[in-house]
Amino acid sequence: MRKAKAEFPDSRVFVYPGTFDPVTLGHLNIIARGAALCDRLVVGIAKGGGAGKSPIFVAEERADMLRAEIADMGISGQVEVVVFETLLIDFLKSCGSRTVLRGLRGAADFEYEMSMAAANAVLYENCETVFLRAHPGATFVSSTMVREIARHKGDLSKLVPPLVARKLHALF
Repeated sequence: MRKAKAEFPDSRVFVYPGTFDPVTLGHLNIIARGAALCDRLVVGIAKGGGAGKSPIFVAEERADMLRAEIADMGISGQVEVVVFETLLIDFLKSCGSRTVLRGLRGAADFEYEMSMAAANAVLYENCETVFLRAHPGATFVSSTMVREIARHKGDLSKLVPPLVARKLHALF
């Protein structure tokens, strides 16, 4: 597993954590917009699937898909994809960052993300969370929804990049 490098101590480093199982067009939109706000963006892929979740793609597969999409976006020099399995605040420290980047689709996300931001700020002094609203066309999209559509052989073209759609359809 690769470790993020904390080699830019004087730069603005944001960390965008998630499971990205799978990565959606909404995630990529947040990555592109977030990268414009900082000197370096680390996309942290949580190795596990979170509480009660079992990922459909292993962490390195998710990382490879994200790296391919980021390269296609032309921002791979500024954005690094790293798999992690620690507390988020420990991952932030290893990246030389105090800033978490999160996307918000709606009120439910806001409530959850505000409580997580508060916990991070208590556990890691001066930790900040930057929220970006989801692109209007992505406010309803979730990785869970994408997996369900893929299971039923539905059209994923407006939800995920073509590479991800192919991998999902091959899986189901």
